Amino acid sequence: MSDGSDLIAFDGVDKTDMRLKKHYVYVQSNVYPCCPDEPYQSVITQLQFERRGSYFYRLYVAPAAICMFVIPVIHFLPPCSNEKLTLGE
Repeated sequence: MSDGSDLIAFDGVDKTDMRLKKHYVYVQSNVYPCCPDEPYQSVITQLQFERRGSYFYRLYVAPAAICMFVIPVIHFLPPCSNEKLTLGE
């Protein structure tokens, strides 16, 4: 079992955003009635990841906070203003 300090990199996700918390590997051997002299083995792997808070903040909270402050500003601009067109309306 891991101590949880391993870092895993995914495509498009910085390796500091996800952390491998635990991993287990089991070997299971089954003998079926049809073939008693031949065991069937399976390797079962379980991975548990932990997502760090900075990823969630950058993806959801920061853009929502920016929109929360920019949208009211658009309504205070005069209707004929060119800046109103560049800000989104």
